[in-house]
Amino acid sequence: MGQVHDEILPGRVEHANMQDYTLAVQQFRWEDVERTFSWYHTGKVNMAHEAIDRHVSEGRGGSTALIYSDSSREERYTFADLQEHSSRFGNVLRKYGVGKGERVFIFMPRSPELYFSLLGVLRVGAVAGPLFEAFMETAVKDRLEDSGAVALVTTPELLKRVRREELPALRHIIVVGGDVEEQGIISYEAEMAAAKAELEPEWLTLEDGLIMHYTSGSTGKPKGVYHVQRAMIQHYYTGKIVLDLRPDDIYWCTADPGWVTGTSYGIFAPWLNGVANVVRGGRFSPGDWYRTIERFAVTVWYSAPTAFRMLMGAGENSLAGIDLAASGMCCQ
Repeated sequence: MGQVHDEILPGRVEHANMQDYTLAVQQFRWEDVERTFSWYHTGKVNMAHEAIDRHVSEGRGGSTALIYSDSSREERYTFADLQEHSSRFGNVLRKYGVGKGERVFIFMPRSPELYFSLLGVLRVGAVAGPLFEAFMETAVKDRLEDSGAVALVTTPELLKRVRREELPALRHIIVVGGDVEEQGIISYEAEMAAAKAELEPEWLTLEDGLIMHYTSGSTGKPKGVYHVQRAMIQHYYTGKIVLDLRPDDIYWCTADPGWVTGTSYGIFAPWLNGVANVVRGGRFSPGDWYRTIERFAVTVWYSAPTAFRMLMGAGENSLAGIDLAASGMCCQ
């Protein structure tokens, strides 16, 4: 594995976060990892604070945190921007009485609003529940019902797949994009525009809830997996050591946030490490993926074996006219 890494990313290995595996194992202590978090010193725990606010308070608020693009949008947001947007959404949730420990699910395509919402959920101490955008009615209902979700963030199109009349615990539906003139529907845009841009996080413990993911259901009915705030320790450290993330990296994880990889390594690991995170909306296309790496000079790329096999199957024609040298992902 090390040899392949050297060939693909020349010049990177000698500056790796882990220089000597054997020595690192001998000297490793979890307490040394925990010292990097502000809660180690303050006792105040909140993932949104560690992933976003901490960078702002340490003088990196102007650093790029999110690079989003799709067929019609290309936008960049700093850590200070994410702090503001997530604070606004947290204030929206508090306005409607949503708080610590309650389940708030997010059912929408990848977009900046998805990330603002998820961070806002965490900011108020609620438990986030991302849903894969391709889920149909039964899959959505099963997860919302089992979790006891009290609020849902979605889009007008995906709202059609939500059986609201069968979900008595679901008190609030927040719709992003477009007007849905129905009783009980809350406009994301209107509420965000009116919300205050500052909100101190709800301070938690390491054993308080963070996020709920559901298994795929391949071995029976999908089961909810409840992750607590303590998981951020592994998110941070595996991002630093396994993905070798550093503050000047441009990182792209192609996984959808509806699955655990898409949050653990598509949201938490990069932002806990203070890294610029690329999110590309839309469907898979070999040429589009290569152009994304080229356009944003991606230096660390994380995807699935299935995706890499599809790229290999597409052949070298998909690389026509594309120069990956700036990313360091090609060999001379």
